[in-house]
Amino acid sequence: MVSIIGKQMIFPNEEQTFIMGDSGSTSRTFILDRYDPDRIDLAGLTFRLDIRYKSGEKNTALLIKSVQEDKITLLWNVIKADFREERTVFIAIRAYDETGAVKWNSAATPIFAERAIDTPGNYDGDLSELEQMEQRISAVLDREAAREAAEEKRQEAEEGRETAEGERTEAEHDRQEAEEQRRKETAAAILEAKEAAEEARNAEGPMGPQGIQGERGPQGERGETGPQGPKGEKGETGATGKTGPQGETGPQGERGEAFTYADFTEEQLEGLRGPQGEQGPQGQEGPRGQQGNPTEINGKTGESITLTQADIEIIDDETGEAYRIGVSGGGLYFEKKEISRLAGKNTKEAE
Repeated sequence: MVSIIGKQMIFPNEEQTFIMGDSGSTSRTFILDRYDPDRIDLAGLTFRLDIRYKSGEKNTALLIKSVQEDKITLLWNVIKADFREERTVFIAIRAYDETGAVKWNSAATPIFAERAIDTPGNYDGDLSELEQMEQRISAVLDREAAREAAEEKRQEAEEGRETAEGERTEAEHDRQEAEEQRRKETAAAILEAKEAAEEARNAEGPMGPQGIQGERGPQGERGETGPQGPKGEKGETGATGKTGPQGETGPQGERGEAFTYADFTEEQLEGLRGPQGEQGPQGQEGPRGQQGNPTEINGKTGESITLTQADIEIIDDETGEAYRIGVSGGGLYFEKKEISRLAGKNTKEAE
């Protein structure tokens, strides 16, 4: 590796000699500071190797640039056309910007070219064509070098991003732990404050002396009656309550009046009559009574009706219902008989 310090090239002894005719098998690497003593960045310049032979003829070789953080390396792949004359050859590095203006030069340094045995060293290139090819290839190589530099920067940025992401994750973990600790401490402080407030609320201090009763204030005016509010919705029916205890027996009431037929409905009267019993044995014949006279009774109309011992009928003038009363087996019985009032009247008129 050839070091460029300031403007001088410093070759190791074994790298300062070249063999004419070699092509694609020999290379040299030059390394120089990226920033010159005036802190000018040389990374944006294009570098070329200028060659001057003993005869005064000149040539130019391509250099492949690689930019690091504080260094620039230049690779020279030696081809057959680079050495057209043997013995001492001077080389120097030239750097120019995108406009072609030269911005930096190194000092010329001698190297040695020796002819190989039985190997012709004829130059078969054309300098002007080489210069044109150099410009085209230079652009390609510079783009490739820029791409490699950009890729290197991307990798460095990716590593930086991964490092930052790790630090962010660690910081987030620390933040969550701190947040959890803060939450626990806050909950404990709130609980402690509640307990202290409850204790203070339940604590009783000594009773102070009773104060003097104040004067009674005047009665305020009666406020106006507000409008009646809307009727509320009917609430749900509550559950049936338990049966209460039985009350004490009240005093016996006064004796009521006897029932009359008007107090009962037909169904009730029908329910009062039980089934007809069996006919009992005939009783002894009693003494014959005196011959009675027919009795005529009509308390309402004054008309006479005839009552006999065997056939007594009572008629309700309002409803027309008739009831027959008779004696059977030594007992009194009655039964309902359907006799209309009109029929009763006709009978009386016929009499």
